[in-house]
Amino acid sequence: MMKEYKVSVIVPCYNAEQFLTRCLDSLVNQTLEGIEIICVNDASPDNGIAILRDYEARYPNVVVIDLKENVRQGGARNRGIEIARGEYIGFVDADDWTASDMYEKLYIRAKETGADVIACGYDTINSTGKQLCQDHPVNLGIGGPVTQSDLIIQSGSIWGKLIAKELLIQSGLRFPEQIFYEDNYFNAILGTLIQHYEVIPEPLYHYYVNTNSTTHKRNSPHISDRLKSLDLQLEYMQSNGLTLRYAPAIDYLIVRTIFNTVMMYLNTFDNPTLPFLEDLQKRLKDQPIQPGERNKYIKRLFTRREKFYLHFFRTSPYLFLMFYKIKQQFLH
Repeated sequence: MMKEYKVSVIVPCYNAEQFLTRCLDSLVNQTLEGIEIICVNDASPDNGIAILRDYEARYPNVVVIDLKENVRQGGARNRGIEIARGEYIGFVDADDWTASDMYEKLYIRAKETGADVIACGYDTINSTGKQLCQDHPVNLGIGGPVTQSDLIIQSGSIWGKLIAKELLIQSGLRFPEQIFYEDNYFNAILGTLIQHYEVIPEPLYHYYVNTNSTTHKRNSPHISDRLKSLDLQLEYMQSNGLTLRYAPAIDYLIVRTIFNTVMMYLNTFDNPTLPFLEDLQKRLKDQPIQPGERNKYIKRLFTRREKFYLHFFRTSPYLFLMFYKIKQQFLH
């Protein structure tokens, strides 16, 4: 008879050899009894598989999936979901780590409240060990009780949560594969499915700012995956008749994704070009909203500077590009 667990934690592993021990030590030493740790080696070219096999040999609750083809984080997480035996499922990135009592606190609260999704706070740590900030999911600053729309626009990060496996089984929700920013899609769709959501604000998850990760690299060809993920979100909303019900949240997702893509492009590409920006502007101008005026999320969650940049870019990508190049010259 297969052993059942309270929680299954899925860890996709790719080029994370130097961080794996810290991550796995935080998981095998969890105070919660009945935790399964599923490590998915995503055809990583480093020596991470040797570390994973060592933990698998020493700890009976560690399971290793060794993929021969790279399926990126979304695919790796999906492979973990397929074999997970826990009542709840959690995700940890291989370069992050957790407080030793994180999953015990999340599981107990979930059982006490009947929540199908529960999240904890987190802190952000840089390479020197300095804590940059603390936050928690749905810390939206818009006031009032958390709504379904609030959950749709929550942070794209999937870590620091427990999700009832039954919710994933019934909905069939999985990560898109072979693209980056797959968690943006997953979290937005998850927001439409949640029936009972709980938050423990305490920062129990430690997010490491890995400047060598693919999404942080300069001139990354994967920047357009932000838009691919957005298109998948919109396709789901439309095909499930959710567009009108969650219109403000969806408008915010579109505007925020395009704006973040513009800023990331200008800040991380050596020679940003106008055609790419013009394509983004066209998508932005297709939105029926006036940024910062009628949409409560845009009004409250964009800073004053962001609203200025948003309006400036929407008016003229060319002038905005010139402005940004001049600004960068002064900064350097």
